[in-house]
Amino acid sequence: MEKAITSAKRAYSAVRHHSKRATRFEKVRFALVGVANTAVDFIVLITLVTLFQTPTFMANIASTTAALITSFALNKKTVFKGEEGKQAKQIILFLVVTIASIWLVQTVVMTQLYNFSKELLDVSGGWQALALLIGAKVIGIIAGSIWNYMWYSRVVFKKKAA
Repeated sequence: MEKAITSAKRAYSAVRHHSKRATRFEKVRFALVGVANTAVDFIVLITLVTLFQTPTFMANIASTTAALITSFALNKKTVFKGEEGKQAKQIILFLVVTIASIWLVQTVVMTQLYNFSKELLDVSGGWQALALLIGAKVIGIIAGSIWNYMWYSRVVFKKKAA
């Protein structure tokens, strides 16, 4: 029994060590925060579209807004570790960059790709339409994530020069 406990402790210690090593890299932390934001985004989007028949454009605005709130807190505290003194300026810059990303870049890419693929494949509804929506949303998220990282790292949470 003691041998099993000792092995479990070693395994836990190894996992903890490797996770700390991986998360010390800004881009890894950014990706992990992105996974959390994406989960919030998808849950709200799919719920609004499937349960409430909300139009995709409106549902995406609502879902991305929920993800935006999560994103600021997690990016500031865990990814870029922004300075407390600049909070108002960071919030304004974050909102400008993120709203441009989610309401313009992501929404336009997702909506255009979704409408184009529905028409091209002659899909009117059902699970095929949902699959196309999810695929279009993923591509929109990728486009928006690239936009966000570039602006967050260079402008919003820019570190002071040493």
